Amino acid sequence: MLGSAAVVVSTSAVALLVWGFTTAVRIDAHKPDIGRYAPKATTMPAGSSDPAIGRQAGLSLTELQSICAIDLHRPLYDAPKPEARKVATPARAVALTVRLIGTAAEPGHSVAILQKNDGSIELCAQGRSIDHPGGAITVTKVEHRKATLRCGGRTYVLEIKGDK
Repeated sequence: MLGSAAVVVSTSAVALLVWGFTTAVRIDAHKPDIGRYAPKATTMPAGSSDPAIGRQAGLSLTELQSICAIDLHRPLYDAPKPEARKVATPARAVALTVRLIGTAAEPGHSVAILQKNDGSIELCAQGRSIDHPGGAITVTKVEHRKATLRCGGRTYVLEIKGDK
């Protein structure tokens, strides 16, 4: 029983292959660029092996290359809709809400002592950052009684006024 089913399946497969090779290819009518490349119905004379006659019967290399370059796959999804171009807005200026209350300027170990609006004190080494509502505040340079800070794309220089 199993052997007869295998014979039926293999015979069907052979018949399907023969049918596939002998059936003409149909080209979509709504794609005019494909239809112009259909080969002309010319035949070579029987017993002729002249390559010039073979070239006349088929397509040129450039025609074959243009046919091979056609994308026959349809997209499986809709193309994304173009989004409205967003206009870049300049960074909003943020008020710096820290105050410099001290510095320790020492080569390789400089620290700025900053006081936030809530009264908390932060020690921030040169090159380090602290959190701020307008973005991180980075201490870029520490000098005696002076610190340079960077926040929100702007640079601020804070100095300690008063007694030296």
